[in-house]
Amino acid sequence: MLGPVEVVDGDLAGAVGGPIPRAILALLVISPDPLGRDRLMDELWGAEPPRTAVNALHVHLSTVRRLLGDRLRTTAAGYMLALGPDDTVDLAEFDAGLREATLHGFRTAAGLWRGTPFAGARPTPSLDAEAVRLADRHAEALHGMGLAALEAGDDAGAVTELTPAVATYPTHERLTATLMLALHRAGRSADAVRCFAALRSALARELGVEPGPEVTSLVRAIERDDPTLARPAESRLPVAPTRFVGREQQLAETSDLLGRHRVLTVVGPAGIGKTRLADELIRRCTADYPGGVVPVDLSRFAPELDLRAELAAVLDLRVEQAAAVPALLAAHAAGRRLLLVLDNCEHLLASCGLLVRDIAAEAPTVRVLATSRIPLGVPGEQVYVLGGLGLPSVRAEPVEIVEAEAVRLFATRLAEARSGQGLRPAEALAAGELCRRLDGLPLALELAAVRARTMAISDLHARLDAQIDVLSRRGPMAGSHASLQASLDWSVELLPERLRRLYARLSVFEGAVDAETIASVVASLGDRPGASVDDVITDVAELADNSLLAVDLSTVPTRYRMLAVIRLHAHRLLVEDGEEDAVRARHTGMVLALAAAAAEPLATYDPAWLRRINAFHDDIRTAIDRLVRADPVAALQVCTQVWWYWLTGSRSAEGLSRLGDCLGRAVDADWRLRMTGHRAAGALARQMGDLELARRQIEAALGLAEEAADDAAIATCLGSLAITLTALGDLDGAAAQAGRAIAIHRSAGNLRAAANGLNNLAVIERGRDRLEQADALLAEADEIAAAVGAQRLSAAVWTNRATIARRQGRHADGHRLALTALRGYTELGYLDGQLDGAEAVALALIGLGEPAEGLTVLEVCGRERDASATYAFVPDEVAERDAAELAARDALGPAASRECRDRAREIGFAELVARLLDEPSG
Repeated sequence: MLGPVEVVDGDLAGAVGGPIPRAILALLVISPDPLGRDRLMDELWGAEPPRTAVNALHVHLSTVRRLLGDRLRTTAAGYMLALGPDDTVDLAEFDAGLREATLHGFRTAAGLWRGTPFAGARPTPSLDAEAVRLADRHAEALHGMGLAALEAGDDAGAVTELTPAVATYPTHERLTATLMLALHRAGRSADAVRCFAALRSALARELGVEPGPEVTSLVRAIERDDPTLARPAESRLPVAPTRFVGREQQLAETSDLLGRHRVLTVVGPAGIGKTRLADELIRRCTADYPGGVVPVDLSRFAPELDLRAELAAVLDLRVEQAAAVPALLAAHAAGRRLLLVLDNCEHLLASCGLLVRDIAAEAPTVRVLATSRIPLGVPGEQVYVLGGLGLPSVRAEPVEIVEAEAVRLFATRLAEARSGQGLRPAEALAAGELCRRLDGLPLALELAAVRARTMAISDLHARLDAQIDVLSRRGPMAGSHASLQASLDWSVELLPERLRRLYARLSVFEGAVDAETIASVVASLGDRPGASVDDVITDVAELADNSLLAVDLSTVPTRYRMLAVIRLHAHRLLVEDGEEDAVRARHTGMVLALAAAAAEPLATYDPAWLRRINAFHDDIRTAIDRLVRADPVAALQVCTQVWWYWLTGSRSAEGLSRLGDCLGRAVDADWRLRMTGHRAAGALARQMGDLELARRQIEAALGLAEEAADDAAIATCLGSLAITLTALGDLDGAAAQAGRAIAIHRSAGNLRAAANGLNNLAVIERGRDRLEQADALLAEADEIAAAVGAQRLSAAVWTNRATIARRQGRHADGHRLALTALRGYTELGYLDGQLDGAEAVALALIGLGEPAEGLTVLEVCGRERDASATYAFVPDEVAERDAAELAARDALGPAASRECRDRAREIGFAELVARLLDEPSG
């Protein structure tokens, strides 16, 4: 494929036929999936194939089959190659050589190149794209050969390697830059400057661009004979096996820290990418260390070995000189800055610490960059905690997902595994989910990309819930990071038994958790019955120091969380210990107690409890899923206690699904529990816009309450039914039910509930265009809400009074009341209310003659409603919003309206709320 398309049997090259058979064979080689007839026709003839295309395709396939025999297979999905164990493809060998990333690998890859890829084949979109990729990879191979010579000190050899390469790829900046550096070091600086001029001319002629900042900075450095361009002392720098992706912020931060501190330790869990970050960092800052860079991989050193003796061997020192390694390093540096890189220090922590301490004391020009899962704990050490790669937000669009760091790494490695076929557009959402599931852990992403070559990304995501072994790599090139299982086993083997058991037990928690909860659930089993919170804090901190727990210092109390793949590993140990049932039972008991305590404060929108339940949301969800099979009544109990959180936290779909499952199973639950479940399901369905389902659920709840003759329950259901009937447009029916509910609440002395009913009745009266009656009802509700401290009710009343003010033409009053409501809802953290308040502000702005501002706010709110499945459902409110939006668009015209939409895309909802609340409220 790397030249004319040929099939070679022994020493004989077989003719493939004309351009179309050659193209078919090449397409079969590069495609990871079977090629159907339609796909082949699209490739070969485009959107308008000739009428004879089908017959012609079969003829050409017969030509290929005559040459390949049974290697060309026909499957239900299409045509594919089935190569035998002795069959080879030069493309595969070419990519393998580049992945090897050694001088031998680069030479192997370059030696396979015979000219333009797929020569003689009919051009197709896929072959054209693959040819571009292969040319870029060929340039990488040539660059690797030249760079190897340059790093070995063979400047003339590097010039010999790179000169024809630059002639082949005259616009390749990395090739040209490396040739310029080789020419400069070989004493040919004038030729290096001419080389830059040729690059500049080629870029302008072929691409219409200027050279990039790196090569431009290099030519300026050559022109001033910058001493940092001189060949550094031998550095033994590792060759990167794959292209480095992302981490620009972390590289900038660690580079700055390394410049200001003598000892920098990069810490993080297994697979987080500490070594790759360190390798990339030293490549970028080699020029800052004229004394050289000395990388030492400690992973191959046994704990019982003498570290100084081993390091002496690495530095080509005599064994008897081992004790004097710090002084010898200082002498070797000869007053110049030298960087010692100690990779994988965790199993040699004590000896590493002593060595680094002595180097810091005796070798003032030597700096140390260490990687470890545990800090070294030496004076002057600067610790840098490395986290996962940047993740796409849950609500990100596909075009945003593929720009996230984690997805970019996954896509890059996927392209390598699929012979250049990267992430398909239809796979973006699944890739985003997978990257979030893996917490942006680079090793996990790279291993997942390998598996995704033969498994759908969505299937891979599903299998992760069952086993960590799905993330493994097999084969002779797998290396020390063949699987996360092995890598994490290495970490856990370093723990004392007490911490190993705690590590396993912590796998029961799905989310972040505080030390007190850890103590109550997992640290007080039979082996440690008296464990105190202080004991747990000490142990948990030690696990965090070993990079097995992530620490969230932004909360009070501090919370600790396991990354998903680490939790899978810890869970395997929990099962092996035989403790899974006991620990899960304690976890379930914790959730039951938490939900029971939360029920009342959640119903009153207590912000502290909303935050607390949000922190435990993943654990609550897991416990419900476990209980619904074992004890559906208990599961329904939890659902009815936390449903207000689902309502206020924009999780209505999740809550409705779980309530429906529990109600279907918990048929033996008492009437009150089932009544509450149906009423909660009705409220969640109403918020999602499914009004008929909402009515059925609430009527079921009302039937249970009436059968039990419980007035308080009847009144509560009537109030919810009134809201739903209002949304359905049955204002007379809604008014009747609201009136009944208010009367019952008043007779029982339940002022808060009566005030809620008054607010609902006001909405009904407003819908009947009885604005004065509605305002009077709201005034009474407002007075009661203030008296009983019902902040959510107050905010709802202010929103409704803002609507009446607008209807009466008092837009300034409407704006003030809407901002007051928005502030109240924001303090509660109630998203649905914030949306109501923000939209009320927008309508007031439009009424005040600011259509652009108002329309922008409506665009942001509309996007947030779609993302959170939180919809306005009161008919007159929806009609007013639509009319105001139409008026704003008419006032602005199409072009300005599009500008508002584009501006809204750049504003998040939280940012919008903050901006609105910065405005004066009166």
